[in-house]
Amino acid sequence: MLKERRNSPRKQHGDFFDSVIEELNKEKSLITEPIALDLMFVLLFATFETTSQALTLAIKFLTDHPNEEHDTIIKNRENPVTGVTWMEDRSMAFTFQVITETARLANIVPGIFRKALKDIQINGLSISTDTQFLQDGESWCVLQQCI
Repeated sequence: MLKERRNSPRKQHGDFFDSVIEELNKEKSLITEPIALDLMFVLLFATFETTSQALTLAIKFLTDHPNEEHDTIIKNRENPVTGVTWMEDRSMAFTFQVITETARLANIVPGIFRKALKDIQINGLSISTDTQFLQDGESWCVLQQCI
């Protein structure tokens, strides 16, 4: 799909993929084609699977550990049904800690791209320095080979 889009530059879709291709086509691009593909793969999961799971876990944490922070904010408002203001958002230390703990505790990303900083061996497979690979739980994928 990346090659198809790059080969038809006149056809604009106005999406994030167009922005990635525009960056790739720059003379001194900050990203390479493999990095762009990794980014697109990760974003697919980050926007589909993980968002609902992270929100569910954060709501569970807030429900399991109630705090007066939200009630206090609502009580201090002139109109209790208005949206959260910037000042209210900045004052929610407990909620910020819940969000941080959700990100720390929730292993919701299905795989993590890694880059070998030195030559390593994993389950008998040699991985050279600078090789990118995918860690998915106990599995490791290097290019097309998974162990």
